[in-house]
Amino acid sequence: MTQLSTILLLISFDVATSQSEKTLELVQVVFRHGHRTPSQLIPSDEKNAAETWYPGVGELTKQGMRQQYELGKLMAKQYMDQFQLMNPNEAFYQIYVHSSDFNRTIASALCNMAGFFSSSSLRTPTFPGWPVNWSPVPVHTVKLIDDSTMWTFSPCPVAEAVVENEVKKSPEYTKIEKENQELFEWLSNKTGKTVNLNNVWTIDDPLMIIYEGSPEDWNQSDHPLPEWVTEEVYKKVRRLHQASNAFLFNHEKVKRLRGGLLIGEIINRMRQKQASLSGRNLRALSWIKNLKYFVYSGHDLNILVLLQILGVINGTAPVEMPGYASCLTFELWRNENGTFEVKVYLRDGPNSTVFKPLQISGCPELPSGCELSTFESRSSKYLVHDWKAECTEGSGSPFRSSSILVWAIAFVAMDFRKGNSAMKVNRQCNRRWPRVISRIRNLYCLLATQIAEQADRRRFRKFVANTAYYTNSGTKRYLSTRTKHQNCSLCDARMNRLKAFLLLITFHVATPQSEKTLELVQVVLRHGHRTPIMLIPTDEKNSIETWYPGLGELTKRGMRQQYELGKLLANQYIEQHQLVKLNDAFSQIYVRSTDYNRTITSALANMAGFLSSSNPRTPTFHGWPLNWSPVPVHTVKLTDDSTLWTYARCPVAEATKLNEIEMSPAYLKVQNENEKMFEWLSNKTGKMINISNVWTIDDSLMIIYEGSPEDWKPNEHPLPEWVTDEVYKKIHYLREAADAFIFNHEKVRRLRGGLLIGEIINRMRQKQASLSGRNLRALSWIKNLKYFVYSGHDLNILVLLQILGVINGTAPVEMPGYASCLTFELWRNENGTFEVKVYLRDGPNSTVFKSLQISGCPELPSGCELSTFESRSSKYLVHDWKAECTEGSSSSFRSSSILAWTIAFLAWIVGVSS
Repeated sequence: MTQLSTILLLISFDVATSQSEKTLELVQVVFRHGHRTPSQLIPSDEKNAAETWYPGVGELTKQGMRQQYELGKLMAKQYMDQFQLMNPNEAFYQIYVHSSDFNRTIASALCNMAGFFSSSSLRTPTFPGWPVNWSPVPVHTVKLIDDSTMWTFSPCPVAEAVVENEVKKSPEYTKIEKENQELFEWLSNKTGKTVNLNNVWTIDDPLMIIYEGSPEDWNQSDHPLPEWVTEEVYKKVRRLHQASNAFLFNHEKVKRLRGGLLIGEIINRMRQKQASLSGRNLRALSWIKNLKYFVYSGHDLNILVLLQILGVINGTAPVEMPGYASCLTFELWRNENGTFEVKVYLRDGPNSTVFKPLQISGCPELPSGCELSTFESRSSKYLVHDWKAECTEGSGSPFRSSSILVWAIAFVAMDFRKGNSAMKVNRQCNRRWPRVISRIRNLYCLLATQIAEQADRRRFRKFVANTAYYTNSGTKRYLSTRTKHQNCSLCDARMNRLKAFLLLITFHVATPQSEKTLELVQVVLRHGHRTPIMLIPTDEKNSIETWYPGLGELTKRGMRQQYELGKLLANQYIEQHQLVKLNDAFSQIYVRSTDYNRTITSALANMAGFLSSSNPRTPTFHGWPLNWSPVPVHTVKLTDDSTLWTYARCPVAEATKLNEIEMSPAYLKVQNENEKMFEWLSNKTGKMINISNVWTIDDSLMIIYEGSPEDWKPNEHPLPEWVTDEVYKKIHYLREAADAFIFNHEKVRRLRGGLLIGEIINRMRQKQASLSGRNLRALSWIKNLKYFVYSGHDLNILVLLQILGVINGTAPVEMPGYASCLTFELWRNENGTFEVKVYLRDGPNSTVFKSLQISGCPELPSGCELSTFESRSSKYLVHDWKAECTEGSSSSFRSSSILAWTIAFLAWIVGVSS
């Protein structure tokens, strides 16, 4: 019967969608970010130092915003007006935007979408103050270290080894280096850094940006060229940069490992679209059938590697990098006969209005398209099925090889014996190693760069904050910038202690405290009003197709709520406390969201309100949404987000809930006392209802009951006939009773909220350390940070309220309303101590931030000393979430990779203490 129904569906689908002409079914765009400030600086160029570049190094400029806005309008003209692939009213659920996790690429995506949707639509709010014709579109990211698709510098030992051992030793490469050796030496002398063919781009990058200028962002006199840069020198540096570009992906294996995942995703999405349109992929009929336009916001290297994979660029001839706001478009067309073909176009640079068709190697000559199967076949040698395994020469993980493990541990133990500095890692990893032990070298560097931080913690316990951020990013950044000729010895430890001591003294002399100062605010907010996320099966009048723009999406009312919350917070922290300065806000704010459209969009709307006053970063060109400044919102892949996603896979938390909470007398009492009501609801709704899922009924009914005049008329979403006022109130009460049990166990609270409260406390500690001069590495980013935002859910606020001891017991609990928020304030007192104050804004209509009495802290109005706040929260702090979630089943002695870490670290301890 199932097979018959599938056949009938296929027949009916083909009959209903008979093709009389070619149709464009899917467009995938890969674009480079807009114009930016330099990402690299010249050490000797003091007139163009980091502090002279606004809003920071490697950030999108107003010129870049305009370039992306114009590209967005160009794409809208192409695909909404000309090809009518989408219409503005339906486009929200037909588009998906993915960006690499850089401010400039996220902001570029936001500007591009502002141009793409520059015309008003049903989704555009119109209340006073909202940026005119701006419809926020969520931009999704993943952690940079995990983004092997878009980040072409992702750690990949095999690709790095090929570049070092083959590309850089090729006759063509060495010829250019030898021919320009004198120029490289001269540049090294002038710039204050060693310059070669591999890194000449780090000189060309700032010079080109200074040379071309940006009248929208700075005066020419603000950023003069260094005196030694003549027209002739500039052109030579440019040519060398172009020459070096040709070698970046000039090897089949490097192309495969640096661009294979991206071209693979593009092809796979085409295949999914084809399957959904032909009725074969029945499971995908919802999201992939709706998808029309997929955007990658990335870098010049993403476009370059794709052009080489497509065979458009070949050989070792000099290559000009794709300009700012360049883009590749991959179009999937369905022909009259039901076959599918691919067409690829290039828009090269910000001033071009032409999409040039590309001749793909292995495909028919233009103007013919390339049949999808042919396109896939000619690209097959670049498709990667197990990137991590290929990057470690097929071992899957370097820690699985016992022989390499033994060598690696030996090297690590040797390197960290007493008298050696952790910073010796840089010298060891840059040394020329014999080819026979190159794999050992790769593993050594992977282990050593991580264990280096452990060594630092041991030597500088008083100076370094114990955070994952420093363990990875901080160490690598320090190692990569360390002077090559600096000796690595025991004096490192002594010198850094001396630096810390001197900085501590000078800091306190320079910044005497005469009053309390607010140093850091961390906000945890719930998204704004949304459409239901769960529906009642029997309620046909409120079925999925009746909810615009889809289930669980932020409404215009929700955008307004978040905009108003943003303005309220701005009044509090920009105007009243003057914590954030409008001119510096971009470098003082960081926004993190769960990977849901409604939370990302809420964060965007909130920031639109927070920065609703014009500032130096606000573009003013014609068409730009008035007083809107794009603020990047960073996300983490949902399945990896154990900090904010309270449904993250955690067997221990799930078992505790099932076996202890739901078997407790209090829980069973509520369930048993309302058994008849649950049976009646099950009959009326068409689904089995009990205390654990009654919220799925209340969610839909509450949204219908309260209504949203900004989004729908009352008659468009009527209550089911069986829902009286009495029934509605009873359901809502049962939902409140159920909410009390969600985190009503210490272990569940710890595993569902421990990482979040831990991050909040940890960031306070980092801030404290930077302000007292103890955390030398953090002085740049953490000292600038003033305002950190988490855009999440009601459950995030609820679990924090229980962790803080504000909510206790099993009494019914009202969920935090839309646009509720918790604010964690870190204050520095006159005597140099730090204290914490926590406030709650409950619901969208409140203008009051209510101070909370934290259990284990002094009574209000006193603040809670940071050490006391950390101590009273210590039982909830999680150090190894994955291990705790599996009750130690993946302990260090049962996991070969963690075993390697353990033995290596023990070897270091033995060496240090010997």
